[in-house]
Amino acid sequence: IPFNRIQAVQIKEELLRQPLGYASLVIESAGYGESEGNSTTLFPLIRKQQMYRFINEVIPNYHTEIIENTQVPAIAIRRYLLRMVWISLPIILLVWGTVPYGVYRWFILLPALLLGYQQYRDAKLARGEDTLVLTYRLLSKTTAIVKKYRMQACGIEHNPFQKRLNLGHFSIQVASGNQGRTFTVRDIEIDKAMNYRMWLSNDFVDAGGNL
Repeated sequence: IPFNRIQAVQIKEELLRQPLGYASLVIESAGYGESEGNSTTLFPLIRKQQMYRFINEVIPNYHTEIIENTQVPAIAIRRYLLRMVWISLPIILLVWGTVPYGVYRWFILLPALLLGYQQYRDAKLARGEDTLVLTYRLLSKTTAIVKKYRMQACGIEHNPFQKRLNLGHFSIQVASGNQGRTFTVRDIEIDKAMNYRMWLSNDFVDAGGNL
């Protein structure tokens, strides 16, 4: 894969590997030659403490110093927890009707709520001089490192419930395969998301009001 076709780098930490300090390194590439581009595992298993040294040696353009870091606000935690409750309800109802001792079905909520809390803790945006870093979790934790000039699209979405809390989903898309690859951090402050969006369009205004 030519270096100039790399669109993004992902660090994936799976549930079973993360406690042991291991991760995998995946790159997103645009098409070249007869290839349409896709996700490619550059390193399937590496210790987290060696990951950034490996990036610095193999793809140094994606080794960046963070100059701004934005966490998801505390007010968003209830949305992360409620989201996992709604996802768990169908499973709870299924267990209730089909499994003996279904009365214990509510214990399913505990790991679901713990996962929702971990999703909240992991969600954040960060940026370097010309690099955006998005961190989020579904089951596995994903850290996406994307160069500013590689981004194809950037969007902020919010529903009426999010708007009332000044929250929204921040997404970017890069070229990869036929459909592209989208990375999303959920329930971040809209004002913060707008600052990142303005920075991506070269109109970022700092806290002092300077361009």
